[in-house]
Amino acid sequence: MTTRRLYRIFREDGRALIVALDHGLLDGPCPGLENPARTIAQVVAGGADAVLTSYGIARRFARELAPVGLILRADGGAT
Repeated sequence: MTTRRLYRIFREDGRALIVALDHGLLDGPCPGLENPARTIAQVVAGGADAVLTSYGIARRFARELAPVGLILRADGGAT
């Protein structure tokens, strides 16, 4: 099962472009990331293989994130 999940993230050549969109969790809204729907659409259209984000964003934008692999941030702290 783990291998199947990793195929959602890594390309056949073993490489992946993973975009972190978890900045607002600790830092609050960041310039350029105030509109998550627009940012996610741009990231997906740009060819990202996976997105790293919080549970709340993943839940709210599940449909928009469906084409890419998903990595959830499981903590709430800076370390």
